[in-house]
Amino acid sequence: MNFAKWISTPIDTGSAAVTFKKQFSAADVCRAVIKISGLGIYEARINGKKIGRQVLTPGWTSYEHRVQYQTVDITEQIKENNTIAVGVGPGWAVGAANYHHESKLYADRVCAVAEIELTYEGGRVEYIYTDENWEVCSSEVTFSDIYDGETVDKTADEISYGKAVLSQKSFNLVAQVGADIVENDVIRPVTLIITPKGEKVIDFGQNMTGYVEIKIKGKKGERVRLSFAEVLDSQGNFYTDNYRTAKSVVTFVLSGEQDLFLPEFSFQGFRYIRLTEFPLENIDLNAFCAIVVHSDMKRTGYFRCGNEKINQLYHNVIWGQKSNYLDVPTDCPQRDERLGWTGDA
Repeated sequence: MNFAKWISTPIDTGSAAVTFKKQFSAADVCRAVIKISGLGIYEARINGKKIGRQVLTPGWTSYEHRVQYQTVDITEQIKENNTIAVGVGPGWAVGAANYHHESKLYADRVCAVAEIELTYEGGRVEYIYTDENWEVCSSEVTFSDIYDGETVDKTADEISYGKAVLSQKSFNLVAQVGADIVENDVIRPVTLIITPKGEKVIDFGQNMTGYVEIKIKGKKGERVRLSFAEVLDSQGNFYTDNYRTAKSVVTFVLSGEQDLFLPEFSFQGFRYIRLTEFPLENIDLNAFCAIVVHSDMKRTGYFRCGNEKINQLYHNVIWGQKSNYLDVPTDCPQRDERLGWTGDA
């Protein structure tokens, strides 16, 4: 990036995500490309439409040595008048991301860096880039953490924090070297379970890594609160002891209109979800889906034999790889580790 500067927030926003914004005009553009990154996890939109298909960008690296940036062609999204909005949550870089749940290991506050190259008819080139003129405001993501989950509040008012400030740290930017982190599959619920304790639990039938999407309409301010689990205990009750200190809870606050909810800056490892809070009397399973997220890997091998137990074992191995290959190969995708590790693999 030739001109872009690392920008940050003028105040410490804790575990909440923030949004960096910039308006710009661009008529008669024949090509537009953005190079973009952030600390911790960013999601960028131009004129309200998400940039690219990747999620949980820029991925997890040793940030003190290198931070990956992504390059995306955004020609089709550019209009005469434009707004770019870059939401950034704490992620691995600013939030808790080690065995002792220490936070702010790489930066005290979330940061962003971006540069848009606009090529006009006739060959003129213009750059839009991050600097102190960008606006900073609050986000509807009022809490986000890799281990503990996320809160998305559709009723939250947007609060202006003023102009961006230059980051006190500089990070070594490198073009992305790993596979894209993408949404790979959608899994529908298998059944709704009422446990012996009377809890409402949805079974997706497959242990996986990703997040749950919900379509729902309720009263403004009502909440959906989900907890995640891999197994039920011997009595058939929701079991989370193996998550240890990881809370793994997602909370959605309804707008009063038709809402579509899913986390932006966090993910879970799970098969079951518990509806710890749910405002509607009737539970429509069609309103829920589990989105499988992992690195965009090409599968090269398949196996099947006459023993169904061996086939199931092989199936579990494949899903174990999918669940632990979310960017950095990890030891587990659900509890309070999720650390780089290839011994199990």
